[in-house]
Amino acid sequence: ESIKGEGNVQLNEGVITDRKNPEEEPIAYNLILARFTVGGGKAQVTEGRLESDKFYIDLEGDVGLDRTLDLYGACDVEKSMVRKGFFKKLVSNILPDNDRGYHFHVRIGGSFEQPDVKVKAGRAVTDGLQDTVKDTGNKVEKFFKKVF
Repeated sequence: ESIKGEGNVQLNEGVITDRKNPEEEPIAYNLILARFTVGGGKAQVTEGRLESDKFYIDLEGDVGLDRTLDLYGACDVEKSMVRKGFFKKLVSNILPDNDRGYHFHVRIGGSFEQPDVKVKAGRAVTDGLQDTVKDTGNKVEKFFKKVF
């Protein structure tokens, strides 16, 4: 509780492996960046970014020194991660799209041991069409659980 300060972390070109499932294929990243302040028993992330060939993630929020998580932001998913064939055409018409891929809002709560990851693709999708993007949302959630 008495720790105070600020810091930056930058990691270039590495892989994220799943400690709980080491047989899973590691995910390569180009950049992990975090800017934060520490005080009151938590680290407040003012800028958190992960860039890879498949994801671009921006997060901010709090990471408790007791290992609790309260982060929110956005994730852009490379378009090849969406279902193939008919579903890919359907999803490409309803998912929010931008320069880097399909856009999802992300909220991460819980703890490092049991992260509670919520991925939402926007109002049009969540108001009855959620099922068509379930595979992509599950991939994003699975990715975040690997990180934590």
